[in-house]
Amino acid sequence: MLFQKRTLHTDDARRYPPLTLRRDSLEAASLEAIRLGLATACRISVLTYTCLEFYLGRLRDKSICNPHHCGNRQYPLHIFLSNTTHSWTRSVGKPVRANYARSPSWVEEMRVARVLWMMQLVGELRHLAMRDPDALGWPQEDVEQAIGMMPEAFATSGDCYFVGMEEEAITVCEYLHTLDDEGDEFSQGRMESFYRLPRPPEIQTRSWTTQEPKPCMRKTTLGYVYDLGNRFIAATPPIERLELLIRPPPAKLPPVQGSWFSGQQSQEADRAGPGVEGYKQIAYDNWETPLSGVQFDSFRRLGFALWDDTRMRSLRLMDKYNWRLIGAPQIFVWRSLLSEEEIALAAVRFEPSNHGVDAE
Repeated sequence: MLFQKRTLHTDDARRYPPLTLRRDSLEAASLEAIRLGLATACRISVLTYTCLEFYLGRLRDKSICNPHHCGNRQYPLHIFLSNTTHSWTRSVGKPVRANYARSPSWVEEMRVARVLWMMQLVGELRHLAMRDPDALGWPQEDVEQAIGMMPEAFATSGDCYFVGMEEEAITVCEYLHTLDDEGDEFSQGRMESFYRLPRPPEIQTRSWTTQEPKPCMRKTTLGYVYDLGNRFIAATPPIERLELLIRPPPAKLPPVQGSWFSGQQSQEADRAGPGVEGYKQIAYDNWETPLSGVQFDSFRRLGFALWDDTRMRSLRLMDKYNWRLIGAPQIFVWRSLLSEEEIALAAVRFEPSNHGVDAE
């Protein structure tokens, strides 16, 4: 196959290094090609920004996102489900007050940008295969496959995109469909000299600038390196300045499971977001959950596939110190984001007698 299912890592858990271009690689490129490349990078940068602002706007809108919690007590789930005071069926709780609509992190930005770049790559290949198939030097079967590939379908397919990350691609594509972009090929299927993603909305100034991720040491096909997000630096010999940045937190603070920097190291972008993993727990992986079978749609519209675990903790959708723990307090918050119709359907599917809960 032209594109095969793959992960970001080799079989021995070593990460593939970022692709880099040699300094002289652009010498043979025409001025027009360089301009088109810069225009594409600019468009993707703005689309990344506006996509994140779109979903952050939904988090700020209380009519769309108004999470409630049931307090700080860690009730066992079976007690929580049968408790009349803190029952999961309560329609109200205490509003979550944390600033869960803060500026995006580097990890969140990369989840959006890589979807857009993947779509751009597939779109360019498809264009070239249609315009000048001989220039590719590919077998006819691969050329025909490239012509049949649609960027959006490719990015949202679990068989083609990075394994487990297709939800973030669907989230980005749903944003692209909200854009009024009738003149661009994305909506019209019009053939141009190059592939174009939708035209982003106009912005006057950016309200935030993404901070670079905290460096971390990791194992790759090149050996041990310092990962700076967009590039690797060999860790032998050690670089003192970077080592100071990746030192562990003070001993008096309990360690956060998964990352000392609350999910904002570059390596956190290598896996599906905690919003997707948390959803799987509340909808499928926990046999006691009262939200079994709930669709991801209600959470996708809030950008849950994109957010890092710092934001998910601010929403109280994850345990403060262990993102793998989704208990009664977290389920209450997840439930507070559902519509009454979805809650009613979940209640029909949930049979208390089968979950260790006394039926009324």
